[in-house]
Amino acid sequence: MSTSSAQVTMLTNAQIDEPKFQALSKHFQDMVELSFRKALAHEGDPRTFPLSSEKPSLEAVFAHALQNVPPEKKAAAITRALAEAKTTPTGVLSQVDLHTTAPVQEQMHALPLPGRLTPDELTKITRVVTRSPVNQSSAPTKFQQVELRLLKLKCVQKTREPFEGEDEACLDGVVVRQNGAAIQISPMSFGKFEEGEVRTFNPPTRFASIAFNDGSSNGFPQALAVTLTLIEKDSDRVAGVVNTIFDAVKAVKGDIDKAIDELLGLSSDDSSSTTSPDVKTTVFVTLVNVAINALIGLIGNLLGNWFESDVFNSQMVMVAVPSATSLFPGGSANSEDETVTFTSDHFKGKYVLTYDWRVL
Repeated sequence: MSTSSAQVTMLTNAQIDEPKFQALSKHFQDMVELSFRKALAHEGDPRTFPLSSEKPSLEAVFAHALQNVPPEKKAAAITRALAEAKTTPTGVLSQVDLHTTAPVQEQMHALPLPGRLTPDELTKITRVVTRSPVNQSSAPTKFQQVELRLLKLKCVQKTREPFEGEDEACLDGVVVRQNGAAIQISPMSFGKFEEGEVRTFNPPTRFASIAFNDGSSNGFPQALAVTLTLIEKDSDRVAGVVNTIFDAVKAVKGDIDKAIDELLGLSSDDSSSTTSPDVKTTVFVTLVNVAINALIGLIGNLLGNWFESDVFNSQMVMVAVPSATSLFPGGSANSEDETVTFTSDHFKGKYVLTYDWRVL
């Protein structure tokens, strides 16, 4: 007797234009950028811009990363940061005092966040991040995991750097699980690329593998997302870029989770909501990843603009698995091939990555 289940669906770089979510995301971007600027100012004038030696902070994450920046680049950045620190932030950010040891993140806890989404606002977001379930034949046995596989990487345009040579590409990733846990994926290096070169991975290269029954979720459905960051590796670039990005995300992620939980009303007992808990969970994972993706992109831009570190814009890929026997459209254990494009604002490079998902 054949059985059926809803098919697995995918989402790439979800665009959430809802104003309350945009304001929430901007709140955390401001938090990261102010912390970055204070860390630079502290390096040049620690008495005027003190850091706490007792409390963990975003400033401490960035201050640690500064120790790996080449001296001439760090000196130029510090001079610029001290000059720009003379201008007081406007709006609610004027309430953040950079001249106290209180971390920026701690001070911004007192600033207002958008209120909870109305039913109509939640419905609009849900339509963006979920699709109507499509039933098809189930797999005969239960799958244990889903994996993200790399199929092909093309260098469309080399980075335009002040020296000649081949690009050396490295891919980094952050996985966010159903329960909100963030996991760093070990960076994967692809060697050097000439402009126009295509690297095909045969067999496909497994980049991330996520088990369904590892105790981090309460069963199905499961929503899993990976934020991808491409970095062009050069010996004179900022060392530890990957760890800096992940440490910054880790430092602020708890606040993001809490804010999006409150935005969606996940912790409240609202009998009037017509959105199912499963759908809300998928929306939660999506919004957390969209916010994280924006932060990783911001950190990459900050490193590029201040230190000439070549971090490409980040990309978010996501898969929603309804059950342990769900298949992709067409009844396949593999998704169709998908692509994401990485571009560099600073050195104008461009790469296209082809990937797929597989349940097994």
